[in-house]
Amino acid sequence: MKRLIYLILLLFGLSGCKTEQQEVQNPIVVDTDFVLQENYYGGAMQWEPNDRDSMTEAQWDRLFRRVEFMKLGYIRCCIMPYFYCFGYDGNDPILLWDMDSTKVDARWYANSRRFMNDLYRQLQFCKDNDIDVLLGEWWKPMNPNWKQAVPVDMPKYTIELDDSRYAVQVAELVEYLVKEKGMTCIKQFNLGNEVNLVANDPRTGYSWEKWKKAILNLRSELDKRGLNNIEIVGPDGGYWGTDVWFNKTLTELDSVVPVIDYHWYINKDWTFTNRVEDETRMFRFFTQMQDSSKVNIWGEMGIRDGHNEVLDQHTLIHQWWYGTFVADALIQTLRSGWSAAAAWGMDDAMHYKDDLDEQKRWGFWNSIAEQKNKPEEANIRLWFYTWSLMSRNIPKGSKILYSNSYRTQNLNGVAALTPTGDLTFAITNTADFAQRVTVQIPTVVNDPIINKYVYFEDDYPVDTAGFPVVKEVLKDVNLQKGIVIDFPAKGFVLLTTIGGSKPEIVKNDKYMMDPMEGVQRMYDHSNNLGLNGFPKFYDECNTAAPDFQFFKVLEDCGTIHPSTNEEHAYITYKFDGFNYFEIKVSGVETITDRFKVYVSPDNCEWREVELSFTEPEMSVWRFVHSTITPKTELDNCNYLKIEMLPNGYFSNTRIREVKIEKR
Repeated sequence: MKRLIYLILLLFGLSGCKTEQQEVQNPIVVDTDFVLQENYYGGAMQWEPNDRDSMTEAQWDRLFRRVEFMKLGYIRCCIMPYFYCFGYDGNDPILLWDMDSTKVDARWYANSRRFMNDLYRQLQFCKDNDIDVLLGEWWKPMNPNWKQAVPVDMPKYTIELDDSRYAVQVAELVEYLVKEKGMTCIKQFNLGNEVNLVANDPRTGYSWEKWKKAILNLRSELDKRGLNNIEIVGPDGGYWGTDVWFNKTLTELDSVVPVIDYHWYINKDWTFTNRVEDETRMFRFFTQMQDSSKVNIWGEMGIRDGHNEVLDQHTLIHQWWYGTFVADALIQTLRSGWSAAAAWGMDDAMHYKDDLDEQKRWGFWNSIAEQKNKPEEANIRLWFYTWSLMSRNIPKGSKILYSNSYRTQNLNGVAALTPTGDLTFAITNTADFAQRVTVQIPTVVNDPIINKYVYFEDDYPVDTAGFPVVKEVLKDVNLQKGIVIDFPAKGFVLLTTIGGSKPEIVKNDKYMMDPMEGVQRMYDHSNNLGLNGFPKFYDECNTAAPDFQFFKVLEDCGTIHPSTNEEHAYITYKFDGFNYFEIKVSGVETITDRFKVYVSPDNCEWREVELSFTEPEMSVWRFVHSTITPKTELDNCNYLKIEMLPNGYFSNTRIREVKIEKR
């Protein structure tokens, strides 16, 4: 009974005596009823076999042991068409598994056979370990000197992107892998890498229209072969800029491309300012406004600081800080409702160079370092620590939960409910000073056992294989009162009931809250909403980079507003039996003529509510803040609708937070 009373008080922010309240520093409260993402793909990586070098059995075993520890849910694996197709016999592709090998150069055939055998081995591992695969091609067959696949002194065949034979070639590859080889782990396909960037070079033969036609061709060819369940992912673009591939993919290929995929190599200071979260949230918002069934993923992601552009090497990948900042970027991405972020990359050995000093260096290790006479490069690098912990403890199928953050203090956290009913909470401190936070989960009514992992510069426990181990076992934890975490300057902490004991979670039927960071918590909404001052995704706003000054000045709160000046806009919530609400709003100079609120028992018959507005508080740029509440007691209410009226410029009418209560 005491625990139940405490729960009710805590849900209303009234728990504890004054002394207890004063001791709680930076409380982070997890809302187990507010699901940001229902379809998390799990830990994700870029991973394909080596272009040219063979691995020993011992190296394969070592690689698989390490990847198995990670418990990945998803990989992106790209290959080159020259590895499996040797040209065309009229309209028919000449395919590795169905050809006379004496008719092509023996060197080309031998390396292609080796690569494809390695690919089969990797895909079998993925199948055996329940890892879903996004298979793709780097780009179409064309003239670049692909000495990784074709001997340097041989000509390479070329084909236009929208040539129907190219779609046939790719579809036959997928059919062979899925049906003949049994690689049912292949769930998706992407046709070309960073196509929006190569389209800027007319020599490549890429353009939006050609790529669109190629995608339609591929969908048709997959369907002909009974591969309707293979999703096409796109546009697999580089940083989006102003090329409008995002909007064109959403609109012109709406029924064909269900997964929106981009790449982002992030400057470290963008994590400090939470630009990662700001941009990914906006990206997600405008995807959902077009089609709420679509998902967003990073097909490639990493931290750019230390990147050697000439050799495509990360010169600082061995350093401790990379593990904290790449985890922070992932946390910000998950807070925005994305389904996956595939880190580049698993292994330096994936892409061939004769000289190890010139090889790509982004991975957790280099599996063939012994052959290159630098065996130390085969050791596990430090960023494996945080990425593997996130992957193991927020597995495929987890629900990503909302929690507040302290973005101005460089504290970012994410919570997840796993398919087996465990809870995980991960948090980073990227500030240069020590901080304390208290993690509270009010709806957990038992006292579970929790495992705590830490990644600090001088403290990251590992076992003899170099894998992370538990720092501390926390017993009988009262999550309603909270767990205190003390950070040194910079670092990462992960708390999980996995390996401990299951939490007992009850539903919060006392109130619901929406912080206006997306549309996930809304029951319904009009199709003319904007976010944080943007009426539409900014690649159509004639600006090369987003300007989040509107977001920053309104006390770092997310805001929803209309996207047009002339139309009404609305948002609707469902919360059975509520009798009170508080709506935090902002407007330029005035507020009272900008909003109407309605309630309904059945989402059919609505009645307008007479409203009270708190005294406006001046903010910046002539914005004022106020809180809307009902003037009289409400009854028989299950639905709440907030209408934003077209009085003045669209972004001058904003909702900052909605709270609905049973009192």
